Amino acid sequence: MCWRQPETWGQQMTGIGRGVPEKLTKPDVASADPKPPQKGPATPAQLLGEVMFLALKSPDHRGLTLAELESRLLPPLTLGQFRLWRVGGRPVGFASWAMAADQGSLPPFTTPSAADWRAGPFPVLVDLIAPFGGGEGFERDWREKVPSGKAEAGA
Repeated sequence: MCWRQPETWGQQMTGIGRGVPEKLTKPDVASADPKPPQKGPATPAQLLGEVMFLALKSPDHRGLTLAELESRLLPPLTLGQFRLWRVGGRPVGFASWAMAADQGSLPPFTTPSAADWRAGPFPVLVDLIAPFGGGEGFERDWREKVPSGKAEAGA
């Protein structure tokens, strides 16, 4: 069965603008403006959107499947084991880490199993996304702050 345009479609459309108050036919400019950036903590959906934006801009992450991105990004976001760097309110870098049971038990930059995300006291860098450059600086910042407990999750 093929979809067909209803016969009344054109009749309904031709009535717009005639006899309708001007207020309803002209767009309200104030409502068309984008909302200013939100102050305060970001929601989980906003964080995921910002991290996905970075991943899609990163040559190292762009080719990953949705399932791979999910297994690498959702656990640290829900566990608070991540750091998001922003410049001018826009995301520029992201790091996530797992808490390994033993030093050296989890190689850096590998996707941990579900149990390994919080297996012990040793932070291991899982992901570093910096598509606009500065990855070395983000990694240095992470190494200085996370092992000593100075990092703020999501800061």
